[in-house]
Amino acid sequence: MEFDISGFESGIPIHIFGQQLILFSGVQYIVIALAILIVLAFFLRSAANKQDRKAKPSAILVIAESLWKFSGGPVEEITEKYQPALHVFAANLFMFLLLINTAGMWGVHPPASNVFIALSLGILTGIMVHGLGLNNGVGAYVKSYFKPFALMFPLNVMEVFSQIISISMRLFGNMLAGIVLAQLLRMALDSIHIGFAYIVVGGFLSMYSDLFIAAIQSVVFMTLTISYIKGKIEQHG
Repeated sequence: MEFDISGFESGIPIHIFGQQLILFSGVQYIVIALAILIVLAFFLRSAANKQDRKAKPSAILVIAESLWKFSGGPVEEITEKYQPALHVFAANLFMFLLLINTAGMWGVHPPASNVFIALSLGILTGIMVHGLGLNNGVGAYVKSYFKPFALMFPLNVMEVFSQIISISMRLFGNMLAGIVLAQLLRMALDSIHIGFAYIVVGGFLSMYSDLFIAAIQSVVFMTLTISYIKGKIEQHG
């Protein structure tokens, strides 16, 4: 029995300027996740505006506030200049990762289990980090690569790529391992030909893979990303 875990097993062909592009299933789910976040943002804003400040808050606002406080933990020690924007970034990053990592619940392999998509998330983090570094001035940004002394320049340049690859591969590897483990156990249960065991145990493994592992990896990636940004802000500042 074979199974494809790349997220590139199927897609929708799109014709642009006479060229055919394939919108793969993993990319489709990322677009859906982004759309959900946008709709959710407008919904929460509307719900907050309608909420009576003296009345008991609705359940959705309580959940949103809990998520906001939770995502604010990693940014507490960051300088106040960047803290508000990074707090928003951390909350949205966690929600986005949670949505794409639980794609398996809807019959789609999590996009982060594809190395290219995981690497894209790492590159996005790198772009943001160096954008914040340049915000302090080009001179200070360039000088940061020669700290603590000039001979460290090659290693500091290598660090730019190694940290991006590190956080990307951590997410990719853990999501891929969870999918492979769940698939192998399901295949083993299927070979036993015990329908009840396959449904109960297979369902439990699916929930474990789709919810627990996804949530943990979303928290880990968000925390590592904010820590990486914090370190670079201090270095470039």
